[in-house]
Amino acid sequence: MTKPQAPAVVVSPNLTIAEVIKRMSAQSRLVRFAGFVVVAQRGGKVEGAVTDGDIRRAFAEGVDFASPISSIMTVNPIAVSVGLSEDRIVEEVRRQEFERRKNSGDFVRQVLVLDKAGRLADVRDFLELVWSQRERDSHVSVVGLGYVGLTLAVVLANVGLKVTGIDIDAKSVAELRLGNIRFMEPGLENALRAALKAGNITFQTRLQANESRVYIVTVGTPISKTGQPDLSQLGAVAKAIAKVLRRNDLVMLRSTVPAGTTRDYFAAQLAKLSALRPGSDFNIAFTPERTSEGRALVELRNLPQIVGGLSSRCTQRAASFWSIVNKSVVQLPSLEAAELVKLANNTFRDLSFAFANELALLADRYNIKSVELIKAANEGYPRNTIALPSPGVGGYCLTKDPVIYSHPRKRQGNKPILGLAGRSVNEQAAAYPVALLREYAALRHTSLAKMKVLLVGMAFKGYPETDDMRGSTATNTWKTLKGKCHSLAVWDALVSTDRLVAHGMVVDSDLQKAIKKADAILVLNNHPDNLRVEQEVLALGDKHRLVFDGWSQFEAAAMESNKGITYATMGYMSLRKSAPK
Repeated sequence: MTKPQAPAVVVSPNLTIAEVIKRMSAQSRLVRFAGFVVVAQRGGKVEGAVTDGDIRRAFAEGVDFASPISSIMTVNPIAVSVGLSEDRIVEEVRRQEFERRKNSGDFVRQVLVLDKAGRLADVRDFLELVWSQRERDSHVSVVGLGYVGLTLAVVLANVGLKVTGIDIDAKSVAELRLGNIRFMEPGLENALRAALKAGNITFQTRLQANESRVYIVTVGTPISKTGQPDLSQLGAVAKAIAKVLRRNDLVMLRSTVPAGTTRDYFAAQLAKLSALRPGSDFNIAFTPERTSEGRALVELRNLPQIVGGLSSRCTQRAASFWSIVNKSVVQLPSLEAAELVKLANNTFRDLSFAFANELALLADRYNIKSVELIKAANEGYPRNTIALPSPGVGGYCLTKDPVIYSHPRKRQGNKPILGLAGRSVNEQAAAYPVALLREYAALRHTSLAKMKVLLVGMAFKGYPETDDMRGSTATNTWKTLKGKCHSLAVWDALVSTDRLVAHGMVVDSDLQKAIKKADAILVLNNHPDNLRVEQEVLALGDKHRLVFDGWSQFEAAAMESNKGITYATMGYMSLRKSAPK
């Protein structure tokens, strides 16, 4: 009968490094982990561990190999108690990594299994355990296939997981099955078609029983007409998941929600409807999405993934899942901490833009080009870099997340005020182009009703490129001016004519002709193709027209040297003879 292999070479702490290397070589075929040494006292109690990597580093650093092995060993290596299941071993290792502040997501390769006396009972390969867990978690259901859900589903499919994308929109599901998407995201359509060809992704309109063990929720949480976060879609998803939820399943909420929602609402709904206990019967965590449109596929693999669970076990299970996708996983101590990270990121971003925009509105009192002012403030002054202003801050996330931040589920304590304050300023900045247009009309002794106006840049941002019009301040400008001008046309570098027409807009696809006809051109996002406006305007004659350079993309001096052009940007208009009152 063949003698079973020992898990690793075991040596005394006083043995020299050179002697340990000889023993490792002699016993390489007799142990499972030939490059791993356990250092133990005479009675067998483990004191430390040494890998072949530790020995290589010692050689590179010039360590004397006559020194005892204890001089280079890892003291108190990560270890678990004998008798734990594979899942519990993974959870325990993750817990120890978290306590030691090793949140990078890198794997400990060998895990010591110790008996009650601290003696070596076994060594487990942690990577094998994680891959075993991956096999169990290899089928994922992503519920909600908007920007967040679809990009995530495709990335998961392309790292080898089996993914079922769920959306109640049957037409969208039918299009996705054919490899077609409704919005622009660089690389997404090709990645989707690759996943379909590999058979790693399917699309359905409802969840199926006994299919997935992991559920990721990415439905929207819009703001209601009363200014409150609307959790109705989340409630519908909780009801659907509860019908198919099984013991040991993992549910992760990725939708942006008020702090406390995952615990007090979503987990509570799942528990009520499934009769399973969150945190013990099934795992639940909040794992926020933080990608930027136009960079989603890259950022999903590279931005640190935030994880916060209902319990440490939930956190560790979610962290293990995300380590399949992303090398950097940051574990937080609670659901609420993870919820607040997402809200902090977007609310701070909106606030930073709000300060720049408020400064631009203040600069308008003195007819100052606010971008020049801010660049002067930033130059050579490293302590605080001020953002650049814009005609409002739009998009689906930045227009709602500061509002969500301002509505935590726990009502005691001071009410957060900065999120709503920033939103108010950015909404004032969004109204600035129309106010400027009215002022221009008055200075030209005409009226808005007699003017032909062209709006350039209807997507909520121009760079990184997107055709997303949700929360676009340009759309709000169009709504304000609709019916008040002699004519009102729009142009965008990316948004299709069909989509613009579907919104009721008049599209002038020939930018050169549109500019030639216009009395006023308002450039409302920062797409690089907007520079064509500058070129076309400068090539025209001296017809009087307003050019509002909302993102300061143009060369102001060149514009102002043309007598026919009234150049304007945030805080400034050249037609003013002095600072406005």
